Amino acid sequence: MYHIYRFKITVEDNDDFLRVVEVPAHYTFYEFHLFLRKVLKLEGNELASFYLVDSKWKKKKEITLIDMNVDEDEKSDKPLLMEKVKLNQVIEDPHQHLVYIYDFLNMYTFYLELLKTFSKEDLKEFPRVVESKGDFFVQQTNIKNFTPIAGSDNIIDFDDSDIDPEDLEKMFSDENEENNFPENEFPFENEY
Repeated sequence: MYHIYRFKITVEDNDDFLRVVEVPAHYTFYEFHLFLRKVLKLEGNELASFYLVDSKWKKKKEITLIDMNVDEDEKSDKPLLMEKVKLNQVIEDPHQHLVYIYDFLNMYTFYLELLKTFSKEDLKEFPRVVESKGDFFVQQTNIKNFTPIAGSDNIIDFDDSDIDPEDLEKMFSDENEENNFPENEFPFENEY
């Protein structure tokens, strides 16, 4: 008999997006990470972390993809490694909340809530997506899909026909009042 976790996955500021997935409870967080990358269509091989959080989404413990050895202090609460921790080793709350962050430059953040735990005789159909609603669009810059402007020799042409040369001259001239400050006076020095 195998235990299965059913998670609801949402994102902030997009009520149209929802995924409900079921994964074996003995999965490592690394296996869960690989499954989520596929389900959420996250391309690339970016860094990622799971966070155990409380019911108000406050982070309590990090489970990271790789050990960064950032903090060598023995007293510090070191993050756990995805490949070494199984879901059922840390999930204790029947409505456990997790945050999954993928690509720390773009901070794609997903909110996971454990909806149900149940048992199955075999794992043939797991992991699986139970419900899928809406799209989470990930902006990717893919140089392979770059289409150069005809005749530009792969240099991006900039159309400056709408720019008035007089406006540019005024903007950068010494006569522009916005740029003129009294000598030896920094305009924001008293704001700090």
